[in-house]
Amino acid sequence: QLVFKNTNWPVSELTYDAQMAAGAAASGRFKYKDAISYFTNLMVPDCPPALQVQATFAYADAIISQDSTNNADLNHAIQSLETIVQTRSNTLDAAQAWGRIGDCYFNMGAKDPALYANAITNYTRVINAPAALSVARDQARFKLAATIEKQAALKSGDEQAALLQQALRLYVDTFFQVLHDPEGPSLYWIKRSGLAAG
Repeated sequence: QLVFKNTNWPVSELTYDAQMAAGAAASGRFKYKDAISYFTNLMVPDCPPALQVQATFAYADAIISQDSTNNADLNHAIQSLETIVQTRSNTLDAAQAWGRIGDCYFNMGAKDPALYANAITNYTRVINAPAALSVARDQARFKLAATIEKQAALKSGDEQAALLQQALRLYVDTFFQVLHDPEGPSLYWIKRSGLAAG
């Protein structure tokens, strides 16, 4: 990280690997705008495909991590992630891309609650994806519950109660799924789902 902390090198003079490292260093320092610039430069045809995929995920993470409520930025991140879904269908990368797309729609739901439905669709895709790692499915279950909880906050009476019950069931299910995960329990998701259920 220190190598790139104070660099004044033009981006064009950095190799693709160096740009990826510089972007990661910028993200580590919460300099998301700088990171986005580096990652965007890697999403070009002559960049190696595996590095393009890595940069696309990092780009989307930077957009999401800066808590962007700019739907134009989030839409661009979604479009970039959709290229992974289209070109690497039925793979771990596609499952992870669905999860990030869900995160983008979750953030966009703050301005347009109708988009929570799109978040739900994409989190559900992760849960049902054979190629997804179990920790990714656990994360998607948790975020699905959190999205339904957001929807519940917009309702009242019986409709709100039904949504909250649905979210609670998902939090509890996530807790027990993670606790007995054959790939090994994730203490992070055990804690978060347990606290949310409580």
